[in-house]
Amino acid sequence: MKVNDLRGTLSVSLKGNRDISDAVKKLKIGESVAARIIRSDGNEALLDIKGNRLRAEFLNGVPDRKVVDLVLTEKTAFNVVFRLAGKYSGENVPALLSMMTLLTENEAKNISMHGLVKFITGGRPDLFEINLFLLGIRKDEKKGGGQADLFSMLRQRGVPFTSLVYMNYLVSMNTPFMVIQYLLQNLIDKRKITHHHESAEEPADDILEILRDESDDVIKGVIDLFSGGDNEKGLYREALIPVDDDFIKCEYIYYMNRFFCSIELSAIGRLDIIVKDYGEILNIVLLPEKDAAEIFLNEKKPELINILEQNNIKNAIIHVSNSKKMVDKISIWAHDFYIKSGFDVKV
Repeated sequence: MKVNDLRGTLSVSLKGNRDISDAVKKLKIGESVAARIIRSDGNEALLDIKGNRLRAEFLNGVPDRKVVDLVLTEKTAFNVVFRLAGKYSGENVPALLSMMTLLTENEAKNISMHGLVKFITGGRPDLFEINLFLLGIRKDEKKGGGQADLFSMLRQRGVPFTSLVYMNYLVSMNTPFMVIQYLLQNLIDKRKITHHHESAEEPADDILEILRDESDDVIKGVIDLFSGGDNEKGLYREALIPVDDDFIKCEYIYYMNRFFCSIELSAIGRLDIIVKDYGEILNIVLLPEKDAAEIFLNEKKPELINILEQNNIKNAIIHVSNSKKMVDKISIWAHDFYIKSGFDVKV
């Protein structure tokens, strides 16, 4: 293993083998483990971690102490990465949050860091849950209503798929949700997004006929859908995306012309998508969970930009980041904050 100096942070990389697995398999990202320095020679040292002896190369010299604390920063099937505790200055948290949430950097500066630390260290939230927390949205309180519920009711009452496709276009065309649908055209394996212009049938007659005879729940759903919502406070909903002759479900958060969508795709697994409309620039962040999906999406970026330009979206910038690594970064910061501030998350 080697100890590297990366951006001023000392890191310990351990190549995966059975001894290392036994030493760290129960550790979570951000947790620390003590390593005893048995002996050293130059920049190399023999370490004992939970009874397992491992060789390390310290590029900046072996620490002048018998025991060092190592903090786990990354763990995969092939390798684990540590840093030396006490040598980490911490992330620029507002900047980090502006990359992985719907908050701007200035908005992130005003959040309660203690509250965020308590939330993160109290479990293992994903990016979607972190965004809900930061906007003060309780998922269980917001699950009623929205496009998904309405479309399910209308399908049960016999509204044709083509009519629902057209309605989907009407309610999406002035929102970042349409951008999501354009992107998914290139990402859904061997299937295609069905757009309104492929539908020969507009929904007016179908919907009006149903509204004449149907109960208040359908009428309320239509009004709620077309009246939008107060996205200045943050809005959580589920939606259905038309694919071939069916729909796939996703969930999203809408806040101040910023959009966070989470969807499960057969080809690449779970994908979180952030869209922030800054007027002159449309900033899009694709956040897959899998390393292979991250590579795939980086290769796809030129095609995705091209399909947006074909749909008159010519100011888009696309970034790709691994969502699990982003969560690891914020988890490491939270554990550091907890240790250094003495903040008791149980209180």
